[in-house]
Amino acid sequence: MKRIAISQIYLNLLSDYLDKITLAHKPEPGDVVEKEKCLEAYKSKVDQSEIENIIGEIENETGNLAFGLKVGEHIHPSDYGTIGYAMMNFPNLHQALGFAAEHKHMLNQAFSTELKQKGSKYHYQTKNIMANHRLAPLVELDYASAIQLARFFVGAQRSKGVKLIQVNFQHEALGDAKDYQRIFDCPVHFGQATSELVISKRVLGMPIRSANPQMLQMLLRKVERWKKDMLSQASFSQKVLSYISSQKQENIPSISSVADEFSISVSTVKKRLKLEKLNYSTLCDDVKKNIALKMVANPVTQIKEIYINLNFASSSAFNRAFKRWTNMSPTEYRRSKGQDENQTNKKQYKQ
Repeated sequence: MKRIAISQIYLNLLSDYLDKITLAHKPEPGDVVEKEKCLEAYKSKVDQSEIENIIGEIENETGNLAFGLKVGEHIHPSDYGTIGYAMMNFPNLHQALGFAAEHKHMLNQAFSTELKQKGSKYHYQTKNIMANHRLAPLVELDYASAIQLARFFVGAQRSKGVKLIQVNFQHEALGDAKDYQRIFDCPVHFGQATSELVISKRVLGMPIRSANPQMLQMLLRKVERWKKDMLSQASFSQKVLSYISSQKQENIPSISSVADEFSISVSTVKKRLKLEKLNYSTLCDDVKKNIALKMVANPVTQIKEIYINLNFASSSAFNRAFKRWTNMSPTEYRRSKGQDENQTNKKQYKQ
């Protein structure tokens, strides 16, 4: 499978942070940020390897990966370009966060994000569809950015009312407990099945002080043009992968569903993927592998639930595929990760 693409925005944010900690760049009095460049940065993409490399550089400088929170807590809408400015013109936080969830995959193909309502609570969930643990700092950056932007959007007088109920992370803590508590000001859990922000309906109903309907429509038209440009420039396999990743469930869509999505025949889907030396089963196999590894590593998830979600015909079919991927059975893999032994410690992380 081809490498995934991530927005230039992340590279800019991480590069700026690296400059600060290495003192590599000291702003001169005459330094001026190019406004148009900032606005359009969200449209440019870089290979995931560039992001991984700069994450590695920051880790070498600091000795850890706990920098996403620090970058996120100083975020400004302009850092996300047109996407950020659009968010600050929605009527309320609910619509702004829903917009962010819908467009997250356009900024970072490694992540699939969804805003779900469960009773009086909302769950802003992020799935690392490539199961790439090196990108965990970006999840923390996104979540710290979300709370920082929400407080900015409602204004200083109401910012204290922006309170989270709970934060869950799939990964282990990357930094000190005090940093998570200071930024999120709520219980923070690690080693969970899903990375998510849990937010009350009341908080998401808070109005955005700078909302401008006319400005919002202008910005949304600009984002729609960008999305169309992206789709026209992307390879067919990238479009298919984007469709697979956008699905709300763990279920991998059938090739006939892909054909329907792109209004072409199944045979045309196969031919177009073959031109890129790929086939649909290989594409899905890679996605299934990453999802399966993540789900099997979580001791709370039943194996039966996993193979059903991933559309395997039986447990034996899933076991054969898993052994092909890892040379281990799902049970052996789970045991090798030490999940059973450390389950109690991973259930909850509180200040």
